[in-house]
Amino acid sequence: MLVKIARCFQGLRRLQCATIAVGLVCLSACGAELDVQIPAEETAVSCGDTEPRFVPLSLSKDKLSQLIKCPAGSALFPKVKGDASSAQYCEDSTCTKILASIEGWTLEEKSDPQKEEAAETAELRQEEGGKEKVYKFTVNKQPSQSQTLYLQCRSIEVSQPESTFKTGTETPSAQPTTTCTFQLAVHGSQLFSNESEKECTFGQPLPEVTLKSGANKVTFRCGTGGVLSPANFEKTLDGEKCHDETSLSGLDLGAKLVEGNSSITEATVPAYALEVSKFPTDSKHVKLCYKCEKPSATQKSPSVQSNKEVCTIIVNVVPNPKTEPEQEEEGTEDVKPGEQENQKPSASEAQDHPTHSFDIAGALLLSSVLVLNQTG
Repeated sequence: MLVKIARCFQGLRRLQCATIAVGLVCLSACGAELDVQIPAEETAVSCGDTEPRFVPLSLSKDKLSQLIKCPAGSALFPKVKGDASSAQYCEDSTCTKILASIEGWTLEEKSDPQKEEAAETAELRQEEGGKEKVYKFTVNKQPSQSQTLYLQCRSIEVSQPESTFKTGTETPSAQPTTTCTFQLAVHGSQLFSNESEKECTFGQPLPEVTLKSGANKVTFRCGTGGVLSPANFEKTLDGEKCHDETSLSGLDLGAKLVEGNSSITEATVPAYALEVSKFPTDSKHVKLCYKCEKPSATQKSPSVQSNKEVCTIIVNVVPNPKTEPEQEEEGTEDVKPGEQENQKPSASEAQDHPTHSFDIAGALLLSSVLVLNQTG
């Protein structure tokens, strides 16, 4: 009897071990399967670790959403509110101009809303400030024309607890500082309809492009794998040396650069359209420069000028031709009505003037001769 009971326990133990083994195998398989199913789009783009912390992003018809992540201690600006469709954006990279909500575009924070509602005290807000914040920008309605907007990660301003204040004094909170800037280039549904779109081939410069009144726009694209420099669309390179960055708005050309879909359907890279609305008023030409760069796999920043192929684009903005003023006739001046005849003799009077002079001289000479004869 005891032998049968012992054999029974041994059987149960073997069954239990087999069950555990099967369970471990299932967990391993399920875990591997879950890892494969995580979509790549769920990877958030962060600010990076090197200065300048400027991140250019593109949203085309193939990718109309983007996850972005602010570092610990910072949050997105303009501030993201509860209604994702009423989000605001920056018109410029310094966020001095704020855009209102755009129909069909949403921006939301990917976090637990209950935790946000519970963060009412300074202690909880400071705890939240120690975590990275992730946001999702989605273009539900693609615009017809390409647009560019900006978002910033700024340090979270945390109010001091009341216990730190002294009676009768007020300590102003520190101003938030910008951690990094995201540039979002939203491609329009319309292609850059420009048959003269130019491709900047690596290893050789593109022929200089001239912009003038009546031909104030140029469209170009980089070669496969190329990256535009400067990455900030509000910047350009000095056209003479093609090295130093300068503000595009500071050139007073009314110039604007946007990224969109190439008019060449076979192109695998986006195209860029540079349009000028104002021209130099003096005789000096203004030259802009852009570079298409192909970084090596080991380089993190496309702005480094080593171990890569480069193609330059020089844009020459010529001044408007001046209209020469008509030369004024010598001796002409403002004449009141009725005084012209007194001030300027007619052509016939000018021709008769020498004849009258000779007649008077002859009469005087004849009178002198007669007087001499009489006295003689």
